[in-house]
Amino acid sequence: MIKNKLDYKLVNFLLILLIILTIYQTRILWINILNIMSNIIKPLLISIMISYVLNLYLRILNKKFNKIISIIFFLITITSIVYILCFKLLPPILIELTQSIKDITYLLKTLAIKYNINIMETITKLNKIDELLPKINIIGNILKYISITLIVISISIYMFFDWNKIINKTKIILNKNKNIYNYIKEINNQVEKYTKSFLLLTLLNTIEYMLIFLIIRHPNYLLLGFLAGILSIIPIIGGITTNVIALLLAYIINYKLFIRTIIGILVLTILDGYIVSPLIYKKSNKIHPILSILAIYTGSKLLGLFGTILAMPILIIIINTYKYKKTRL
Repeated sequence: MIKNKLDYKLVNFLLILLIILTIYQTRILWINILNIMSNIIKPLLISIMISYVLNLYLRILNKKFNKIISIIFFLITITSIVYILCFKLLPPILIELTQSIKDITYLLKTLAIKYNINIMETITKLNKIDELLPKINIIGNILKYISITLIVISISIYMFFDWNKIINKTKIILNKNKNIYNYIKEINNQVEKYTKSFLLLTLLNTIEYMLIFLIIRHPNYLLLGFLAGILSIIPIIGGITTNVIALLLAYIINYKLFIRTIIGILVLTILDGYIVSPLIYKKSNKIHPILSILAIYTGSKLLGLFGTILAMPILIIIINTYKYKKTRL
């Protein structure tokens, strides 16, 4: 007599399919819930990132100077950066960006007509950005986000001043389990290493691109330097994107500027290859560029700009978690 046995594997498989189907059918509800949670968590995460970077900078200063000089230097640096960005760099950069989008749109339209290429979708997107920028110039589009900005600033200030207390309490809790403590400590060291390397790379890229394009008299040197600094988060592709935009803008103006821009890009390539990259690489986490690009692409698709910023720290956490688990086996 053959006994009837319940196939638990089949039951589990059917249950998983049922759960997936239920989630799919109620996806709109889950998307709305995730959006609400994201809007709540984002200000907190941004505040943590700001406090983390500021405390990291203050710790670096404390290693070089005494406490009073470090705090004075810290306040002067932060105030100067905010003032220069908001009142000196941002207004001309926005003006350059507006004009650059108009110039690139005109070039694309000319190429589309001349070679019968259908790129109207790209032109429409550029026109939408161009229409948005004057609004940014006039009202700064800040009113829409004023409450979030105030929340982020408030939490960042409180966390900055209470950072040592938070760290000490966390250490007390984690010390109860040495394995978890060592794991968190290693993750923190790796994220700190990445943060230092990224900030240094951003600063160097911004300065070198601004200087080179200023020397060759490129009218958009501020915009290109700012863009190079921001896009430095994306290995290889960031630099290529900045160079392509520089060439397009130069081509629109005249062929002499186009040739000077090519020379400038060659100089930047040599600087990056033999000075900047070796300097940063020896202090970085040495993550393969393909992994970095895939992580940033995934992050941008899932959470937009916020995901792009968080992609590398999350990738570092995943890689080091794997390495830690591997050494424990």
